[in-house]
Amino acid sequence: MKKLLLAATLIAASGSVTAQQFYLDNGVDFGGVGLADDKVCATCTSLKDQFGFTYNSVSTITDADMNGITTGDAITTNAGYDGSTGTFFNGGLGTNYVNGFLPAETIGDSDNGYGPAGDWFITFGIKDWAGTVTVDGSGNVFPTYGTGLLEFYVTTDSGVTYNNFMDVNMTTGFVTGTGSLLSGTVDFTAVDAGFNNLFNVGGAGACGGLNGFFDIWSACGPAGLDELDIDFTGHFDSDVDLSSFAPGPVADTFVVSTDHDGSGRFAVPEPGTLSLLGLSLLGLGGFRMRKTSKKLAS
Repeated sequence: MKKLLLAATLIAASGSVTAQQFYLDNGVDFGGVGLADDKVCATCTSLKDQFGFTYNSVSTITDADMNGITTGDAITTNAGYDGSTGTFFNGGLGTNYVNGFLPAETIGDSDNGYGPAGDWFITFGIKDWAGTVTVDGSGNVFPTYGTGLLEFYVTTDSGVTYNNFMDVNMTTGFVTGTGSLLSGTVDFTAVDAGFNNLFNVGGAGACGGLNGFFDIWSACGPAGLDELDIDFTGHFDSDVDLSSFAPGPVADTFVVSTDHDGSGRFAVPEPGTLSLLGLSLLGLGGFRMRKTSKKLAS
């Protein structure tokens, strides 16, 4: 099975960028209190440099001119968890979640109960992200996406209930030839109450000493009518064979289901924005179409 693998992290073009650690605070202490522990606070994880993730996507290309996949055909991608139905588009919680942090647990319970053997998980999803494809002379398919919504969820009961604690308004996604660039802005306008400050900037606050992403967004971002947005950008490679595109359930459509792995980091550009670099949760890069392979991705 071909997989889409994370490529090099992109550095924001505007302003200088300073690497920024982060931590998570879910409001519950799962142990490891004391001087020997490296947690930021009793209810927090330790400081992290990056996180890893895994997810499954399903993409549909519509062959509008009925002559195979060609430039201008529409593509729609769904991935991860669908909050409107309470189901996953492909796979389940065990294959669509943030699967760890670096540095990993070092002393005591530094991840504060997070993970498959712990007490809470983070998952995410995007629904009906629409775009078009370009096909080059070698048969490579390059999608370009428009606006979309990336939703983050936390579950504290192993997937019985999910809380949509943060969104990213995707502004664009397009292929550069070596992978896809994604960009968007973190938003809390239509999220669930609770857990909104799950992610926090490590060290000095980016907005008057504030550390929580929701607090930063509220006081210094769009909600505060200031200049401090929480931006999202990343880079992702893909390598999916032509034979991976199976005929869809509707006439003149092609469908591919794909597994993904990657990692994410945070940084604070100067001046003005808090950027999420390399997150790239839903990147679909150029699809390499090899007629020699007969194995379908699933």
